[in-house]
Amino acid sequence: MLCIWWSVNGQEYWELLAEGSTVTADVYTEQLRNLKANFENAPAAAQSTSSMTTPGCTFQERPRLN
Repeated sequence: MLCIWWSVNGQEYWELLAEGSTVTADVYTEQLRNLKANFENAPAAAQSTSSMTTPGCTFQERPRLN
């Protein structure tokens, strides 16, 4: 089984579990610890987020999706 942790930045952590494995509380907790360790060891640039605002584009100006 493939377990993937995502954020707004994309894939943050993945782990391939053995066939027939079950995600228990212990497995889940260990994955969270690994995710935290990966985040803490990542370069500062990888930890930052950004956003962009396009001037002149309001909610009303967006095209409608039908």
